Amino acid sequence: MAHHYSTLFFPISVSVTEEYKQILITLNTAIHKFTKHYFFLTVFVILAMLGSTSVGALYIYFCHTPGETVTFPQMIEHRLYALDAHHNLLHWFLHQFFTVPAIGIMLVIYTGKAGIFFGSIRFCSTIFSILVLKINRLDALNTSEQYTTELKEIIMLHQLAIRCSKLLQKILMDILLAQFTGCVLIWCFFLYSVMISGINAEGVTVGAMLFSFSTETFIFCLLGNELTRQGEQISTAIYETDWYEQPVEIQKLIIPIIQQSQQRIGITAAKFYYIDFNRYGKTMKTAYSFYLLLKDIF
Repeated sequence: MAHHYSTLFFPISVSVTEEYKQILITLNTAIHKFTKHYFFLTVFVILAMLGSTSVGALYIYFCHTPGETVTFPQMIEHRLYALDAHHNLLHWFLHQFFTVPAIGIMLVIYTGKAGIFFGSIRFCSTIFSILVLKINRLDALNTSEQYTTELKEIIMLHQLAIRCSKLLQKILMDILLAQFTGCVLIWCFFLYSVMISGINAEGVTVGAMLFSFSTETFIFCLLGNELTRQGEQISTAIYETDWYEQPVEIQKLIIPIIQQSQQRIGITAAKFYYIDFNRYGKTMKTAYSFYLLLKDIF
């Protein structure tokens, strides 16, 4: 069957109309705008972290009593050579001076990674939406030859879209498992830290990091849910056509699309669960459950 489809349909080039071109152009523009806004959001998070630690350090320095041992908060807990950044204000400024550029580089990499992953998922969803448009317009074709030609294009594009979703699954499944596990742990320990120490400069820093991490996780769920929804619309669109009134040869071409559309399209975290809105809610519940467990133990 696979050989049959590859020999019949893969040599066929998919016709691209101005409407489909405009859809892809709009998608590329949206990805560009999203990446830019996401970069600004991440910059805001970094500035919040830097501002909270700076205000906290200056407040501690000017308000401590002589002879009192002070501990300055850090954006990132990291030893930098011989600097005593926790207890010496000059060393603290030097630590910030060397740390902030490194964080800026990581910020660019972080935003680029998010733009690539989010854009890839959105692109795959858009291909499925174009497939739905092409399927919905099958009934408008007048001749059997036009119907067959368009159907072959749909079959080939459907195969490529499924291959794209499987490739995304292979690339992202381990990343998403780490993403959701990290989200649970950070939420859990953040709540526990607030319970023990209250809200302080370090708590604001962790909260800003948590906001960024949770936002990224939510966007993954949003796009994963959209990909699944677009995949489900393929079977709905096929059933709404008059394929059962077509000749037997055409029906044989449509049946594999119906069979493949019964399988869920989406992205999983290491094949344990699909990424969607429900999973994000369950992740928050899991984090709170672990927090209650830590609270009872300690």
